[in-house]
Amino acid sequence: MTATFGDFLDAARAHIDAASQHRELASGSAPAAAQELGRVIAALARHLADVPDSSPGDTHTAAAWRRAARDARLALTQAGAALRLAAGTAPVPPVSGDPPAAQLSAAAAALTAGRDLLQTHFQPGPAGAPRPASHWAPAVTTEPVAVALLSEIAAFANRLGRWSAQLSPAGPTATHAFNTASRGLWAAAAALDHTRRHAPAAAELLRAIPANTLPPYRPPGSRQSVGQLCQGATNTAERLRHLARPFTGDAALPETMTAASWQRAAHATAIVGHASEIVLYSLTRRPRVGTEAAITAALRGAAAPLASAWQAGRAAARQWDPITTGTNGQPGAAAAEAGDLAVWIGRLAYRDPGWTPARHHPNAPRQPAELAAPPDGLRTTLAAVHHAIDAVTHLLSADRDTARAAAAEGRLFIPTRLLPGHYDIPYRYAPIPAETTDTLLGTYDAAITAATRAVRALDDIAAKADSPSAILASIRAAAQDQHATPRVPAKPPSARHAPARPPRADRRHALVPRPPGPVETTVRDLGISEPALLARAASIDDAASDLVAQARNRSQRHDAAPRPTAETNHAAASARSAAQLAAKDFPAKQPPPDLQAASTAEVSMAPMNRRRSTSRSQDERLGRATSSRRT
Repeated sequence: MTATFGDFLDAARAHIDAASQHRELASGSAPAAAQELGRVIAALARHLADVPDSSPGDTHTAAAWRRAARDARLALTQAGAALRLAAGTAPVPPVSGDPPAAQLSAAAAALTAGRDLLQTHFQPGPAGAPRPASHWAPAVTTEPVAVALLSEIAAFANRLGRWSAQLSPAGPTATHAFNTASRGLWAAAAALDHTRRHAPAAAELLRAIPANTLPPYRPPGSRQSVGQLCQGATNTAERLRHLARPFTGDAALPETMTAASWQRAAHATAIVGHASEIVLYSLTRRPRVGTEAAITAALRGAAAPLASAWQAGRAAARQWDPITTGTNGQPGAAAAEAGDLAVWIGRLAYRDPGWTPARHHPNAPRQPAELAAPPDGLRTTLAAVHHAIDAVTHLLSADRDTARAAAAEGRLFIPTRLLPGHYDIPYRYAPIPAETTDTLLGTYDAAITAATRAVRALDDIAAKADSPSAILASIRAAAQDQHATPRVPAKPPSARHAPARPPRADRRHALVPRPPGPVETTVRDLGISEPALLARAASIDDAASDLVAQARNRSQRHDAAPRPTAETNHAAASARSAAQLAAKDFPAKQPPPDLQAASTAEVSMAPMNRRRSTSRSQDERLGRATSSRRT
């Protein structure tokens, strides 16, 4: 079972309560107790240091609790400095034989491990700033969750301040140090006092944050119960969320991202959506007990967007039929995990224990009594479907981003025979046209929209049924609240899913119909089909076209320019003098390396050219003299 942040909070609280039972310290144990209490205070201060001083779009309330966190961190730093004086520079004895010091040491370790757990949801970005590394990251940084964390730190500081004030260590130095530490702890608790008024849902969300680790792999098996199928589907969905991370563009696309891998993932999402729809319809036929009529109506409402989602996923898979990346190999990890998820949900929907997507014979759906067996069958089944649809929504979004990046990099190809007749491509495959890219990404947009609607409907059902997957709704709500401000204007549809425009040198690869220029036409007439020579010819034609256009514009400007007068001549002279004065501070502009090489070659060839011209003139004179003698 994956550890959560609440586990470390409970462990730290238990150890601090155990240490608080000791009001007196044994002789010689004050340095060890001071050292370990300082470690606990340092761990609390590190939690506060993770809270940024400000953030774009902060409200008045957010600015207040951020300022409180900064003041509390300063108070804890002063308390830790006082305890370091009590610990002294002499070696501290082991804390194993001192109960208060041992308990405080364990509490410091639990708080440090809890902070490390929160840090696993972030990774350093290109500029060093942390960026999300999991779907939990937006919830970790939201205002309600941050305020709930500050409330926990305030409770720890208040408990430790009261204990250190009542402590009776031996020696005036230790007494003064613990009293100073207690005042610093109370000051930190007072600074964070107003954060105790937070929503209980935020505290539950804080405690439920798990470690961002990949769950162990569990392959689908045969002859498994409904409960085991639900556990396997939930575990595989969590693994899929870890593997289907958003593409940021900082690194190159992995080699496993092939057209076959994208198509397999799209097929798997369609199968998961279809099987989930069957499960929801089966649950609607269960006997209604008490107030479950509202849940039944919500299940019917969630089945409609699920049908749209799996049909859009199937359409996205069909779009990959003529597309290739030119590479073959094993499918990506996310695509393989999506295939396992399809098997888990498929066996949950059908009664056949060995069901696979490859079987084409009809299968009977599972009975509602099996899916909603008391006492927790309904909630467990809903949780499995909820996790599965949430995971495939993440996968569709990630695949859309990577497919768009691959199209922009020119990694997607289609057979040349499928292009219109005006495309003159002398190869079997050509880069994917822009209109095909738009169609592909449009199907992904439709699938993501339908899957998001289905997930939101399942969020409401999980909350009504008190399903374990209701935490997904809390994560999504926290992320939406975080991104509500500041608002970013939406891009037009064409800019949202259009591939990046290729640079000037690669304009011929954009597959825009363009008649070849005179140089390229001559090269093609000679039977040349090498890409390098055709590229050079196209570049020469482009340069010639640009030169003619520039000359035409300059000629038009000359015709429209007024005749110079005395005033304009004076202004031009002033401009030239100012330019000459400014140019004195800058070195002379050197020609490009290729021009330098060309000029050097011309200088080195000048004597040889002169010798050749001299010998040619001598031959001509000798020839004329010979012809005159013959005459």
